Amino acid sequence: MLGAGSDLTEVLRHLEITESTPHRWRRAYAAMSASDARRLKELQAENARLKKLLGEAELDKAMTRGAGRGKMVTPDRRRVAVERLQVRFRGL
Repeated sequence: MLGAGSDLTEVLRHLEITESTPHRWRRAYAAMSASDARRLKELQAENARLKKLLGEAELDKAMTRGAGRGKMVTPDRRRVAVERLQVRFRGL
């Protein structure tokens, strides 16, 4: 839009961005090259994936902690533990 001759304020209004946003972006990312920005975006995506994996692992640990008392050696004990987990964590 800027290349077509539109004013910066018109472009910002069209994109529904406040006028201070480009100034903040320039201050934060002006020294960053395109490859640095790409790498930052990749790292943010990787960080989000790792947070999700960690959350799922913590949930799994919490679920198995409350599964039952004692060793689950016999099929009957395992079955009871699974039933408890299904009741306790239904809908998650």
